[in-house]
Amino acid sequence: MKTKVKTSQSVGPEDVRVGDYLTTTRVTVEFLPDVCDPYRGRTVEPMRCDIMPWCAGTPMRVEAVCVPFVYVRTPSGDREAIDLRRYSVVRLAPTYGQKAFKTLDDAEKKAKRKAKRKRRKRK
Repeated sequence: MKTKVKTSQSVGPEDVRVGDYLTTTRVTVEFLPDVCDPYRGRTVEPMRCDIMPWCAGTPMRVEAVCVPFVYVRTPSGDREAIDLRRYSVVRLAPTYGQKAFKTLDDAEKKAKRKAKRKRRKRK
């Protein structure tokens, strides 16, 4: 039995389009080293560190693009702008993105309704 396996694809900033489903795989953080360290030389250069964000794998739907910035919507309804110079993203298969987005969106709405009912009961 052969099944088609759908994979995510690395995507460059110029290839991101409105309606794409993306997820972050890596965030680059820059910071200055401790300049008071006597074992360091006199030059102070920013250090870069790549980290995997806690939300890696969560789909985001692209609402607008102005390279290098992308305006996205998360399943919880939050909207944010991400800088593609700092974030590494992959494009999710459209069917996966739609299903995951809808499933997470429905779960979020259900949790909000439940919280609202609890607040009503307290009053």
